[in-house]
Amino acid sequence: MVTLIGRDFAESRAVFRSIAAELTAAEVTVAPEAEWVQSGIALHAPITATDISKASSIVKTGVVAAKLDGAVRPLVAADIKLAVFDMDSTLIQMETIDELARFAKAYDKVSLITERAMKGEIDFKTALAERVALLKGVDATEAYAKVAQTAVERVTKGARLLVTTLIKKHHAKIVIVSGGFAPVCRAVAQVLGVDTFYANDLEVKEGKFTGRLLHDVPIVDAAFKEMILRRYAAELNLRPHNVLAVGDGANDIPMMKAAGTGVAFCAKPLVQKQATYSLNTPDLALVLHYLGAQNCDSAGGEALNGLDSKSKL
Repeated sequence: MVTLIGRDFAESRAVFRSIAAELTAAEVTVAPEAEWVQSGIALHAPITATDISKASSIVKTGVVAAKLDGAVRPLVAADIKLAVFDMDSTLIQMETIDELARFAKAYDKVSLITERAMKGEIDFKTALAERVALLKGVDATEAYAKVAQTAVERVTKGARLLVTTLIKKHHAKIVIVSGGFAPVCRAVAQVLGVDTFYANDLEVKEGKFTGRLLHDVPIVDAAFKEMILRRYAAELNLRPHNVLAVGDGANDIPMMKAAGTGVAFCAKPLVQKQATYSLNTPDLALVLHYLGAQNCDSAGGEALNGLDSKSKL
């Protein structure tokens, strides 16, 4: 199945016609009718190919060139029973450490380190230690309260619909694993109706940040995220195709590769290359298209089952 996610019907149709022509030239059979859903924003078209990797490469090249999203996915809808999410720049449109730094008037220094870490230029633990050190002496209660409120206000479009659909329709376990900090993660989890989360925590003495992490808890880094995903998958007796992981940073790559379905959300090229799917449109509900949903309209408040229309290519 080819899934294409665009901005409007005319553009998506033109792009898919071009991709379909290339697939046909590569001896891939494309269904004569495509299912256009969500008012023409997304398309699902069955294909028959002896070389799926070649078909996937053609589709990926086409959508990247058009700056759209899309991929070849299994014909059968994914049966997700465990979904593991990064928080910063995934479930929320901000980086927690950057906002704490903004409160501490150290934003410029911290954001530069964050950017290097997101690109994979420096390892997460080193970047985290360098950034946390710049928060030394800041009032912890005031900083956490301010940043938690900002995080709730910046929940990513479609996040509520995606999480709600996974819980209600897939009966999936939802886990947030964040390199951010526990008080902020707790507020976001509560808003989204998620009861399980893991995050880092800062050491506080006499009401002030010491510039260090708590020493008696493990750091939530790439290895920890992957470990949590594998642990819950084992506890729930799930196979990889039942597991979804969504993230945007280099430290999300291991958990996305461990999941049967890994989605790189508005991620750097390095991360997108490692994921099963990429989504560059900042609407998390669109992840549902990769899972086989027909309609994922964030404005509508519900993932629908019906198709909008069928149209010849």
